[in-house]
Amino acid sequence: MGTKVDDPKKGDLLFASTAIVLLIAGISSNYYLASQSVLLRAVIFLAMALAAIFSLYKTTIGQKALVYWQEALIEIKKVVWPTKKETIQSTVGVLAMVFIMGIFLWSVDAVLVRVVAWLLQHNGA
Repeated sequence: MGTKVDDPKKGDLLFASTAIVLLIAGISSNYYLASQSVLLRAVIFLAMALAAIFSLYKTTIGQKALVYWQEALIEIKKVVWPTKKETIQSTVGVLAMVFIMGIFLWSVDAVLVRVVAWLLQHNGA
């Protein structure tokens, strides 16, 4: 589809390790600061998470992930979504088929129960 990302860089391991450390630090700070307000803990965690994402963005894998998401957004824009009328018609059709199949399976089950009961009465005596 699209953009070519260069081969792995020398600093990829350093940036990936930094991202992991930042994420662990963000999670740990939530527990360490348990006595603080939820807002403060959330802000600290979000700051650490954003720093981790920025660090991952600097890696080759991060670049590939960014290209993947950009291409996915382009593909989502190409999707032709059904109208409200089409959605309602499809839903009604599915519900009708579920109801019909339910009645059919119930009737087959009822017949089979009677056949088995009849066979047990006549062969078991």
